Amino acid sequence: MGLEIQKTLPDSRTDRMRQLAEACLAGGRARKTESSPFFEAYARRRGLKSRRALDAAVFRAMYGREPQRQDIQRVRFWRLGQHLPRSREEAVLLGRALDLSGADLNAFLTEELCFSSLRFGASPDNGPFLSSLFREYLCQIPPKRLCLLGIEAGKQRHYGRHILYADAIDCIALSPEVRRVHYREHLYSQNFSGEFKKYFSEPALLSRETALRLLLLLLMPDVDADALNAHLKRLGFAALNPARAWNGHADAAVLGILEIADSQKTGRREADKERMKELLSEYDRLLVKKLVQAKADGDGCGQRLARSLRFMKFRSFGEERHGKEHRG
Repeated sequence: MGLEIQKTLPDSRTDRMRQLAEACLAGGRARKTESSPFFEAYARRRGLKSRRALDAAVFRAMYGREPQRQDIQRVRFWRLGQHLPRSREEAVLLGRALDLSGADLNAFLTEELCFSSLRFGASPDNGPFLSSLFREYLCQIPPKRLCLLGIEAGKQRHYGRHILYADAIDCIALSPEVRRVHYREHLYSQNFSGEFKKYFSEPALLSRETALRLLLLLLMPDVDADALNAHLKRLGFAALNPARAWNGHADAAVLGILEIADSQKTGRREADKERMKELLSEYDRLLVKKLVQAKADGDGCGQRLARSLRFMKFRSFGEERHGKEHRG
């Protein structure tokens, strides 16, 4: 089932954004009682009568030893979709423990767990593909933007990391004053260099969350659900699904923002890109407020969900600089 979002949305963009964020947070809190169909099929094949016996059997198949209480709980969280395996390798191990192979294992990895497909596990193709998108992105940076960043026209390739960094911080909760300092002082984007290199290496080291974030940055303003889904599939990831509970219903959040952005397009590329970045920043600011409130309330679940739903925030940006200290 998808999220309960009203069909008739309020007129105010802020109200629409707030409703979207609150619906995703509420969806993430909903108690999950339905087991994954892949686990259910395994239980039927093995004649397992209880959920505890199922979870224990899966753990034994994965690790070849008897599970402790915490081990059974970990498998239970996987079965209910409350947590994901810590790595793609662990996800593959889980799938094989469930007797999955070929197309079934691919579906389990991509649709159920949101990892990349088997075909892309060691493929070098995604690095050149992203690098090609990045070159196109750099060619479309207008002279006015380059001037704002202190970059000479024609030198985009040399300053590509900082250009992407500047667009990325435009999409998160950060005050205009702090942004302007970061635009001009290229030293700030150096902390981003390690992540940046990973994404455009061969093969690119990407999670689905990172792929979503990069594609939104590289494709805007010419990005809608169809374009995003096509590129996600090209990189070996599942298409957006509003019913998917992954990362606190982040898929529903992305689709909702794309819908709002599409309704406000003017056909002027530069203006539409700025408007979309403003939209993403406004959404992120709402999530930061939710995160601050959850911390004050000692609400661990609320903190985890708010962090998960901040899908435009790169890891290297840090909680301190781009989270609780924002002044926007």
